[in-house]
Amino acid sequence: MIGFAAAHAVLWTLILINLKAAQTFIWTSRKPSPGQKFQFGYGKHPPLAGWVAGVWFGIFPVANWATYALAMATLGCGLVICWLISLRVVDRRRAFFVVVMLALYPIFNFKGFKYNPDLLQLVTLPLLVLAYLHGSRSARCDQAVAWPGRRAGADDQILGADDDRAIE
Repeated sequence: MIGFAAAHAVLWTLILINLKAAQTFIWTSRKPSPGQKFQFGYGKHPPLAGWVAGVWFGIFPVANWATYALAMATLGCGLVICWLISLRVVDRRRAFFVVVMLALYPIFNFKGFKYNPDLLQLVTLPLLVLAYLHGSRSARCDQAVAWPGRRAGADDQILGADDDRAIE
């Protein structure tokens, strides 16, 4: 699956380089690009997208092809995380089918060529869902059922069983 996501990212990066050769994206054209200085926020954007861009452009040159590669690598990570989510629900064959269907969705190919904070949500939101699924599976069911009972017992201890204010 990681190979599929990597091939998808490389293929769409090459397509975008050839299709959009004359266009310049704003993150590569302006000098004070987010990520050049690691701050805790960039104007109207939270800091994570700037940090990712800063690390990426610390490794790769600031060029259009590197921006397209960053966008497609972000989408590839999103596909892998969605595959991990699917594996918790269905078998491997159906999980792969889910990822192929996502790869056909326009935001995961030609519509997702601009790296920006909105595109990074295709990684952070599936990560949030994956963390929730992991937490809900690892939580013990008897603890979840017993929690309201323990809470009621704590109220009795605070108010006292003989107290007139006790909840009946």
